[in-house]
Amino acid sequence: MPMIEVTAPENALDKPTRDRLMKRLTDTLLKWEGAPIDSAAAQAIAWTYYHEIPDGFFYVGGANPSEPRFKLKITTPEGALNDESRAGVVGEIGGILDEVVGPAAAGINHWVLLREIKDGGWGSAGRVFRHEDIKAAVGGKHPTKAA
Repeated sequence: MPMIEVTAPENALDKPTRDRLMKRLTDTLLKWEGAPIDSAAAQAIAWTYYHEIPDGFFYVGGANPSEPRFKLKITTPEGALNDESRAGVVGEIGGILDEVVGPAAAGINHWVLLREIKDGGWGSAGRVFRHEDIKAAVGGKHPTKAA
């Protein structure tokens, strides 16, 4: 049950590029969580949001940057990722962003913020969903090395 929120400058990406980015991010996170990417159930609970910041409303070091910068907030259930899979998802996301927007000329072009929700802290449809419930629903496995 991952959630991905991308915050980006307004018009940094056109719609086809944004759609491609969001699909790649979704599939990447599902893979590192151990969920089957081709599972309709896994895809249905992998929600992503793309938030645009109006031009002139983002700062780096107190000034508006000349190149776009992206913030990615990844939210997963506690236990969905381990140290190895966290490093894997962050590394793969970095590669995806470099492909989509190009590598940063100086410094970095994104931050990935990983947040885990305590087991039993997800709820929908009037019930609490534990990590084991989610894995059973999508046919996932415990995170290990990505396949």
